[in-house]
Amino acid sequence: MSSNPRFFVEMLPKQGVVNLDADNALHAATVLRLKEGAAVELFDGRGGVGRGKLTQVSKRCAQVMLEASSMEQVDQIPLHLYVALPKGDRQRTLIDSLTQLGVAQLTPLLCERNVALPSPNVLERLRKAVIESCKQCQRNFLLRISDPIDVSELCAKSESLDALRLFAHPYGNSLKLGKIEIPAAGTVEMVIGPEGGLSESEAEQLRDSQWQQISLGPRILRVETAAIAVAAYFSMQD
Repeated sequence: MSSNPRFFVEMLPKQGVVNLDADNALHAATVLRLKEGAAVELFDGRGGVGRGKLTQVSKRCAQVMLEASSMEQVDQIPLHLYVALPKGDRQRTLIDSLTQLGVAQLTPLLCERNVALPSPNVLERLRKAVIESCKQCQRNFLLRISDPIDVSELCAKSESLDALRLFAHPYGNSLKLGKIEIPAAGTVEMVIGPEGGLSESEAEQLRDSQWQQISLGPRILRVETAAIAVAAYFSMQD
């Protein structure tokens, strides 16, 4: 792994000069205090990685001459979490941890007991947080953050037939997560409700739509704790 400063770029060519955007240029010049000739790493959020050196750097613009590039492959089960967002700074904790643990996609879930609403400004802030986390943990695939969906829409929409669909619910008959047979291929989808839990009506909708009810243990977990626990579990599966 590289210890060089990392920058996100929308498009990463196989070779040649890459222009960093204004925010990256300002960060490189004033925060990192990089000079011409400094070794850097670029990533495009889709597995593309490039290594090169700064040929120009100022507060307004920066250029990198690529010396090598490669394409990384995803190496774990694709996990798509539907999560009722927690409040405030706990959202950043959620995003940072899920990015580090390799979660493929996060969709904010709208429930009867939501404590935080995923407004456009919130979604923009979370997507920026994903990029910052990817820089730190050297992940080359962005955690995709989708537009919000409510439980009824989730139950109605069509999904791939090979997806394993689970929802965490501490009440009623639940199978422990560790007892679930994990498919060798395909996506795992998991619903994690709000602080007050899914309503019984929402849980019933999910059960009727062939989502399996699972338990995450004997205690009531915070939203971000539950999501991180699930992500950590699946990140360790072959």
